[in-house]
Amino acid sequence: MKQKEIMLVDWLKAITSSILVTIIFYALLVMFILSSCNNSKPAEKVVIIDINYFASYKYTYKVKRIEKGVIDYYYESNLYDVGDTIFAKFSKP
Repeated sequence: MKQKEIMLVDWLKAITSSILVTIIFYALLVMFILSSCNNSKPAEKVVIIDINYFASYKYTYKVKRIEKGVIDYYYESNLYDVGDTIFAKFSKP
């Protein structure tokens, strides 16, 4: 009888440790995938040309992308003044 109880405890320890190892493996895998997907384009230097204010504390800035030389729009919750130079990330090229 004692030997069966010892075998049962050993099986429970083995199952528990394998579940724990599996959970740790999946957590590391998810962390790796999320960290590798977050490597987006670097921020560009832009100059603010015009500001549109919104009530929801989001601002639309008309900016000139210095590196590309084009006019674009940038949405940000921080308030900047016209003429400020900031670093901004854009989703389109």
